[in-house]
Amino acid sequence: MNPVVDIFIRTYSRDAEYHRYCMQSIAKFCKGFRQTVVVHRDDANQKIGYLAQQVTKLTAYKHTDADIVLITDSDTLVHEPVTPESFMREGKPIWMVTPWNDELRAHEGLMTWYRVMQEFFGEDPPYEMMRRHPFMIPVKVLEGLRDFCWQRHGRTIEEYPFDKGAFSEFNVIGMYAWLHHRDDFYWMNSEEECPPPKLTQFWSWDPVEKNLPAIKKILGQP
Repeated sequence: MNPVVDIFIRTYSRDAEYHRYCMQSIAKFCKGFRQTVVVHRDDANQKIGYLAQQVTKLTAYKHTDADIVLITDSDTLVHEPVTPESFMREGKPIWMVTPWNDELRAHEGLMTWYRVMQEFFGEDPPYEMMRRHPFMIPVKVLEGLRDFCWQRHGRTIEEYPFDKGAFSEFNVIGMYAWLHHRDDFYWMNSEEECPPPKLTQFWSWDPVEKNLPAIKKILGQP
């Protein structure tokens, strides 16, 4: 029996226009998914909101009983026909990684995420795990990460990011999967294989008008 796969999106009011086009792209190009689960929350404090949206993704199991969630952001558009199998290889979710080469280590923003992983797990991360949207994640991995966080830190996965003030949900999920569910994923090293993405990622801080020609082209709209 094929696993039940839901698309999962956490959004907020500022992304409303991008989110509308994102949903249109899902309707146009996505087949074989059970449903799209959208969690909409607004937070007055920008920093709190940034961490809160990560917590929503980390706890996607609270919002769906699917076997697998395909998590993306509302400022992304699917730009070609896809099914759950489009994000799998050998029956396993693909997770793209990049070894920590000199180029990545020279990027202070990425090194912030390196230190987040290092502190959370107590060991050096072998890869940068946040390479591209979307992220296909078995729900059991998120549940396992929840339990790991409590056992190692004595804090819930909802509390820990706020304790630290800096967090990277997909890097932490990816490293947990590498350490504890390695055989459940197909690990794609971007230095060896990097197929074209199936989603176009925009930046929601840009006014949607700036990207409207590209958006309309993806959706086949005049």
